[in-house]
Amino acid sequence: MKRVVDGICELCAILMKHKKKIEAASLALVLLLCGMQPAWAAVSGTDAGSAAVKVDELEMKASDGFINVSGNEEWTMPLELRSESEGSADRSKTTGDSESVDVSAAERPERLVGAEQLPSSYRNEDVTPVRYQSSSALCWAFAATDNCRINRIKSGVVDGRDNYSPYHLSYAAHNGTGDRWTNNWINGGGNNYMAASTLLNWEGPVLESACPYPDSFPLSESLMKVSETHLQSALFLTEPVPNDTNSHRYTDDERYNIREKAIEEIKSAIYRYGSVSISFASGGLDNETNSYYHALTTQNGLRKRTASTHAVVVTGWDDSYVTKAENPGALLIKNSYGTSYGDNGYAWISYEDASLTVPFVYVCADSVNGEHEYTEQFGYDGCGFSITMSGFVGGYANVFTAKRPEMVGAAGFYMPADGEYTVSLERNLQDGVPGTGEVVATASGTTDLMGFYTVKFDKEVKIESGEQFAVVVNATSGGMTCQFYEGKSTSIKTVSSERGQSFVDTDGQGYRDTQDVTKWGAFNNACIKAYANPLKAERIRYRELELDGTAILFKTSIIRS
Repeated sequence: MKRVVDGICELCAILMKHKKKIEAASLALVLLLCGMQPAWAAVSGTDAGSAAVKVDELEMKASDGFINVSGNEEWTMPLELRSESEGSADRSKTTGDSESVDVSAAERPERLVGAEQLPSSYRNEDVTPVRYQSSSALCWAFAATDNCRINRIKSGVVDGRDNYSPYHLSYAAHNGTGDRWTNNWINGGGNNYMAASTLLNWEGPVLESACPYPDSFPLSESLMKVSETHLQSALFLTEPVPNDTNSHRYTDDERYNIREKAIEEIKSAIYRYGSVSISFASGGLDNETNSYYHALTTQNGLRKRTASTHAVVVTGWDDSYVTKAENPGALLIKNSYGTSYGDNGYAWISYEDASLTVPFVYVCADSVNGEHEYTEQFGYDGCGFSITMSGFVGGYANVFTAKRPEMVGAAGFYMPADGEYTVSLERNLQDGVPGTGEVVATASGTTDLMGFYTVKFDKEVKIESGEQFAVVVNATSGGMTCQFYEGKSTSIKTVSSERGQSFVDTDGQGYRDTQDVTKWGAFNNACIKAYANPLKAERIRYRELELDGTAILFKTSIIRS
């Protein structure tokens, strides 16, 4: 008698949380900038980095060099994170079957440590050695890979004797097939958004010892798609320094409150995850105090953030550290200029520095020795999101086709600050359209910080080879829907989509292909991913017996596990 054995894989996902609020009033479209935008203000409509939108005419305006769109003009994304050798000029215009899963983690998401629990000074000693980026413009990649490795050290999974390769990260971001960044991979600059979108594609990080530069380069396509760990969450912290606009000029009290919140978040993230990536103006190190302090600049009577030029890792703080700023308090930065810089590669930057920008947290999965919780990823957005749509009635979705039998157990998607979501897994779609099939798994929760989150479903579901399935996301913040799309190609990235991949319900009347929704410009693909483990197929031989116990011929069958 034959016996077919199905093995079920355990799934694990981390739902991260933090705190900010969307205040979108009556906007139906909010356009966000990749990486350099203030993480909170870009969706609040109160900072110069945010977009003002008149939907019917598609007029979009934003100051601070972030975005200027009217009609079908191309918008630009800043790449300001350069090497010190390039100077301190503003770089912002470089242009079926199922198995139940414990979901208690989703119900009780992890949160950052509150201010009352933080010490007045702290230094994370469990970090990687100081590195030297030489004359490259890869500070962004050095910072991102450092953050990923330090996060893994903090979780107790690895030690600090090796680090992840910034060269592999940048090379994978700019080469290969599909959506890609097109600026120079060594000297073109970059930002956290570029790094995160690449790592979320499971292209890196890899160990420097396994991929030494320059000996291992150029990389083959298969070597680009290797990762020692998977990026689980990518979180935007509060922007420390807001910019005045013609419609709103920040008072000193407002600036103080925003800065205090931002610094508290940075401290809390360091305390919990090990480090934070941040950029600042790298010129003007005060040798006497080994610290930086930059004052606000004034442009046409508006107080502005000083242009940042460099990305580093923040690994500690001291509320009593004295700099050239009016008040004490500074963040400890781990630079990529070698050990001859500062104090063995470290320096301080005042809490009041007006160039601090883009604090960013990388949270990696607890995979060990390359063994991951999920081994199969479904997704279309190679370069992540560049626009968000707010105010639609329904959700948005991606439709995928399994190439082999899969156990789908989790989804990944971007969320606004102070958000609520419900994500659904659908199968048995009619004509490949979401909303027409059977909902076989769901997950719901809230988010504090804007960012990318990995969320596991309440059950894992078997999808057959060749079967279509949909991941549908309904996300809101402040009572308004919020959806993330990759937008269109620009001078520094190439993206594309195909019919039948991404869908949106704009008016509650059902899902339409994003290629048919053109009123607000090009959406291309929705930034939604699915994660699974393929069912392994093995051929085995067995011996079947007759009722009288007489053995018959050996037969071959397939066991999936």
